Amino acid sequence: YNGDLEQVAFTLGVPKEGGTAAADYLCDREAKDQGLNGRWRAWVAGRDDAGTNLPAAQRFRDKGPRYDSTRTRRVFLNLTQNPTGYMPRVDGGIAIGRVWTGLNADGTGAVVTCNNWTSATADGTYGVATPDAAAQWQSSDRRACDVSYRLYCFED
Repeated sequence: YNGDLEQVAFTLGVPKEGGTAAADYLCDREAKDQGLNGRWRAWVAGRDDAGTNLPAAQRFRDKGPRYDSTRTRRVFLNLTQNPTGYMPRVDGGIAIGRVWTGLNADGTGAVVTCNNWTSATADGTYGVATPDAAAQWQSSDRRACDVSYRLYCFED
């Protein structure tokens, strides 16, 4: 997805209601398409109504632990710590590549979030999913939001 997650979701039939809501919709839709139940949310920072950047962890009701989609391998003890290993894909494989997050390395909300996930022309912060789940999983760099990166999606 490019950084304008609101527009991406809108083209799929979701009313424009904000970037983080659109990101959550995309995650939930992907999970349902893969036969997964529950409520799935995107691991992205967003702004609240007052304009304050919220870390991704504050967007989740359930703080953990988190398991892979087969519920056989713990990925996080809780959402304030680094992963315990690689980031899994829904099919059980290893996720590799750049991932939109809008986060700093410590998990706090960055100021660059593709204009709260509503603009492909702004800048956004991304992390990198690697086999060893290095410290860059939440924040590696920033770039223009006109490129397509993945989203981390977790059940909430």
